[in-house]
Amino acid sequence: MLTRSSFLLLTLAVFVGIGLFRVKYEVIALEANHQRVQKEIRENQDAIHVLKAEWTYLNEPKSLQALCHKYLPELKSVNSRQLVTFQDMTSSPYPQTQSAHTLQPQAQHAQTPHVPAQEIEPSKPVDRYAETAPNSLDAYMDTVEAKEFSL
Repeated sequence: MLTRSSFLLLTLAVFVGIGLFRVKYEVIALEANHQRVQKEIRENQDAIHVLKAEWTYLNEPKSLQALCHKYLPELKSVNSRQLVTFQDMTSSPYPQTQSAHTLQPQAQHAQTPHVPAQEIEPSKPVDRYAETAPNSLDAYMDTVEAKEFSL
């Protein structure tokens, strides 16, 4: 029959075999995950490269001029008559009303209602892009591919 040490060694070998079996399949799963992440990184880098190329193209002066003529036909160049000096800006063609320094200080306080600080609720920051922003680059690329760029 088996001696006590042989039984312990056999039991130990079985547990080590089961442990190695589990570790092997965990490593295989992690390698698959790693390859998936690497593929996603390459796709994102390619998408960034394409977006940079599109941005460069759209920022060319000829392209901007074509877009300006297409979407802003009423926009015209600045005329030299539209430029004024600082002195021209300080003299107003409109009649001046009673200025702030001639008002009585008590009258200014009487016009401004007093609101205690505890009644004012802090404003919540608004994320303007939360509703329109795609959740992932894939969703963004799907929307970009759906649109046709015509210049």
